[in-house]
Amino acid sequence: MRNYKITGLTGPSGSGKSVFTEELKPYGYAVVCTDKLAHKVLNQNEFCKKNLADVFGYDIINEYDEIDRKKLASRAFHDTSSASLLNAITHPYILTLTLQSIQEYISEGYQKIILDAPLLFESNAHFLCDTTAAVISSLEIRKLRLITRDGLSEEQVFQRIKNQQPDDYYIKRSDIVIYNNESFNEFKSAIQEIIKIL
Repeated sequence: MRNYKITGLTGPSGSGKSVFTEELKPYGYAVVCTDKLAHKVLNQNEFCKKNLADVFGYDIINEYDEIDRKKLASRAFHDTSSASLLNAITHPYILTLTLQSIQEYISEGYQKIILDAPLLFESNAHFLCDTTAAVISSLEIRKLRLITRDGLSEEQVFQRIKNQQPDDYYIKRSDIVIYNNESFNEFKSAIQEIIKIL
């Protein structure tokens, strides 16, 4: 019998997923962040780097033999077909690391695991989860967060957001929806209520 529970966390960029996971850690939750695993794949997996370079140009690899993520993003998020190509190449590698990370946490005795995956449903990673949750914020709030947090220009924010799913996509597919449109304290209060049912 399973003695652990996996909660899949998703939502659009800038909605507040990272804040959500940080608030859960003191309560004994292990967090598997697919964005961090994606960075590891881009920097360390030679097969993935070659596949990406074949599609998006060999100049996306810098002098340190690392993927220039900004250059890759400017090309991959140019349109939906390019974004789909990026996902098709990277998802298998990211999924492998995701499964490894989950197994490591289970081996360490964690009973509550959060799978933080922006593309939770698109990658079918939700099949690994016992329940799913989405963090949703208004478009204007998300834009401001992406500009201030990631240092993106308005054009870069536009390119990133236009290739993401609308809010309804997450709302219809998730078991739990958390709205993050008010103050930080109100968001923390909402998280406290969610913890009771996770």
